[in-house]
Amino acid sequence: MSNTIHLLPELAQFLDEKIRSGEFADADELVNEALREKADRDHAYKTWAHAHIADALAEVRAGDAKYASLEMVTEWVTSWGTEDEQPKPLCK
Repeated sequence: MSNTIHLLPELAQFLDEKIRSGEFADADELVNEALREKADRDHAYKTWAHAHIADALAEVRAGDAKYASLEMVTEWVTSWGTEDEQPKPLCK
């Protein structure tokens, strides 16, 4: 399968440098490796996220979940960088 892609100038320059240095034989090799790494990271993240979300939902359903209210978190985040920066809210 062959596709045409249009690279941003800085990415085209990066690609050219990698090929000139001999690190990659051609654009196909570099792009395929980059996409494979991205696919692997996405798969790993989805697996991790699914497990953690399932655990969190189980805690909520069991009544064991600890959390800070939206109001507390909003107040804390809004205070970042101010003279009156608030401490991180405690989860209860």
